[in-house]
Amino acid sequence: MKSLEVHPVFDNDYFRFVKETPLTPQLYAVHRANFFFRTMATVIGIAHVCAAAAANHDQDTLILFSYILNEECGDGQQSKCHELLMEHSHNLFGQFEFDLPALKVRDLEGRRDGTRDEKATSLVIDETKDYRTRIHALLTRNYPTMLGVAYALETHASVMLTCFRDMFNLNRKYLDKDDFVRKVEIYFNCHLDSGVEDRHASDAQQCVLNNCVSEQDLADIKHGIDATLEIQHAMWNGMYRRAMEIRNN
Repeated sequence: MKSLEVHPVFDNDYFRFVKETPLTPQLYAVHRANFFFRTMATVIGIAHVCAAAAANHDQDTLILFSYILNEECGDGQQSKCHELLMEHSHNLFGQFEFDLPALKVRDLEGRRDGTRDEKATSLVIDETKDYRTRIHALLTRNYPTMLGVAYALETHASVMLTCFRDMFNLNRKYLDKDDFVRKVEIYFNCHLDSGVEDRHASDAQQCVLNNCVSEQDLADIKHGIDATLEIQHAMWNGMYRRAMEIRNN
């Protein structure tokens, strides 16, 4: 598990780029669309872990991930739901700093009437679409693999969110500082300042340890962890290539 900390996904080219390079409106629009498309599946994945834990009579995992799911859903308060905070914060920042129209998370995958925002979905790169498809396949492979995936994603979250919080701070020019903290940075701070993501990673690690009782379990868990980090790394590499294309054109 300690080897996770030195995986190249945690210090990839895209993370370094966005922490050091001021963004253009196009770069921000691409980042927002891909981050939305990647992250909107978080609640689906956690709910799947809860359902699988219940089906496997794994009470500890069910309890821990039900708590995580509750936090993702705002502790029962819609205004604190993490997906809504993500949408509101990114759109407000896009409006003030880059004069971009708002983007609805659900428009990236399709509205209830079957339509979707074609302009927005065209910003989602193939590697991000592949991320969603391959992570879903891993989550449904078997129970130990699913736990490995959940652990890898929770371990990655804190580093990712810290990086993107730095990116937002680097690019703030017009939005009032107090409004920025209360309405934009709140999305990152609610995960990071109280150690929420670190606790999620610790809880997921405990679930992995509880269920590693055979050599096959170990192999499946390791496959889930390794494959997840490689898939995520491929997405960030794709984002870096796209960023370079935009910057050089």
